[in-house]
Amino acid sequence: MSARSVAAWGCGGVVVVAIAVPLVGGAWVWSVGSAMPVRTEGASSRVMPAPPEVVWATISEPTRVTMSEHATVAPLPADPLPSWEEDLGETRLIVRTESVGPGMTIVRSARDTSLPMTLTLTATVHPEGAHARVETIATLDIEDGTWHVPVFRALVRATGAAQTAQESWLQRVEAALPAQPTEVSP
Repeated sequence: MSARSVAAWGCGGVVVVAIAVPLVGGAWVWSVGSAMPVRTEGASSRVMPAPPEVVWATISEPTRVTMSEHATVAPLPADPLPSWEEDLGETRLIVRTESVGPGMTIVRSARDTSLPMTLTLTATVHPEGAHARVETIATLDIEDGTWHVPVFRALVRATGAAQTAQESWLQRVEAALPAQPTEVSP
């Protein structure tokens, strides 16, 4: 092999590697995502700085605490329980209140209109002293459908997105609570 052919292969080798690495990496992520289960579940809880009745009123008020951050909300009046559409720009979520009760428990589902994905969030409010604890259980189902579903499943698992979404929702609940009077010590 001449020095000239080695130099030519050197340039071509860089191009081959630059193309092959992303293709092999993408194929690996796709195959791993394809093997992952459809369902991802998680649970979270947070003590809120308000009495249970105030927290419950905030959670049960339609659209006061949306399922996603930075969404434009439009009510869907046809459903007997509160339902709405959340426009996120690139996609929309159809949010439905599936059930309310027993006690201070609410179940909501959010179906993505672009991906075959549904999130079901169950939130329960419990008294904890003068405050309330909100416990959430989230189930995220990402069904087969489009070519990018396996990649999305892998990303959701790798980033802990289901858990992060619950934490973000609990933060929005706390931020939406009305200001509570503070005790002044003498």
